[in-house]
Amino acid sequence: MNYQLKVVSAAVLRMIGVLAIGLFIAGAALSAPLAAQTFTIRLLNGKTGKAMPNRKVTVRWADGLKSSEVSIGEDGSGRLEVVPGSQQFLFTVGPKLGNEPYRLAYINCNDPAMATIQVEQVLKAGLVPGNKCGSRTAVPKPNEIVFWAMPKPWWRPDFQ
Repeated sequence: MNYQLKVVSAAVLRMIGVLAIGLFIAGAALSAPLAAQTFTIRLLNGKTGKAMPNRKVTVRWADGLKSSEVSIGEDGSGRLEVVPGSQQFLFTVGPKLGNEPYRLAYINCNDPAMATIQVEQVLKAGLVPGNKCGSRTAVPKPNEIVFWAMPKPWWRPDFQ
């Protein structure tokens, strides 16, 4: 009987060890942060269709409490990381670069200008809004959104 008890207890200990290792691995996998959802914003000139580099786009999340500024690079595009839990947003003209955060850098040509955008739609199919400054258009691509804009003429006021 002593021998049988040793065999059973050894089997139980092995089972507990295997379960502990399995739970440890599962716990490590579940506690690892999920990859953040990101997509590309392309800032394009509404008349020419060419990229408008070195500007910013402001994204306002639907909860109304958070906003993000996306820096547009030399190629006319920038990356936006979706705020966790956000399902909708709208985007607006970003501020001028430098020490003038309350001055607008360009004109919004999106039609409609302040539409609510679904994050899921952009991630699955992309979004190209209407262009009220010209006839240019673009093909929507998953994980990408186009922002139509025009350089601001010198005579137009640029305050937000």
